Amino acid sequence: MKKLPLLLALLALLWTACRDRTEPEVSPCGYCPNNTVCMDDACGCPPDKIDMGSWCMRRQDNLFIARDMLGCPCFEPFGLVLANINPEQPGTVISTSLYGIEARETYNAGMQANFAYYKRPGGDSISIWSMAIPKAFFPSYCEISAEQRCMPHLGGRFVGPDSIRATITWTLCSDPDNIPEPYHFWLVREP
Repeated sequence: MKKLPLLLALLALLWTACRDRTEPEVSPCGYCPNNTVCMDDACGCPPDKIDMGSWCMRRQDNLFIARDMLGCPCFEPFGLVLANINPEQPGTVISTSLYGIEARETYNAGMQANFAYYKRPGGDSISIWSMAIPKAFFPSYCEISAEQRCMPHLGGRFVGPDSIRATITWTLCSDPDNIPEPYHFWLVREP
């Protein structure tokens, strides 16, 4: 019997604590995907991010954006970050330059082994062979059709300091007699 008053007091305390609980605040936007946040009752990009239509990209130094990728198999808009850019020297085996790729759901930085930057009289150039596909990353094979898989390579030439005229070419295709046409596009530096 001595324990009954103590048990009743404990139950009353628990009931009071649970009863006074406030409901958590629910965002008017619900869930905001792909790095978007709730702003003025709608999902959107805060000022420190770049609006990519259905997702937000982080602002970074030396960020070049490929927005128009319609018609290019396996690619959607993505960002290419060039970091620690050092021109390749004759006889160099390992690149000292780094790059990163940012896409809707993924970010991969610090890639080096398949990237080169070249100083050229007609415009500096970049080359990324066996390029990681922005959304899938590795493996880098793009399934162009049920019968055709190819590996993308990106080559580009700077046209001024803020834009790169780029081309995706396809190699190591499963059907070498039916290689897709190269895809040309622009990478533009975001301020």
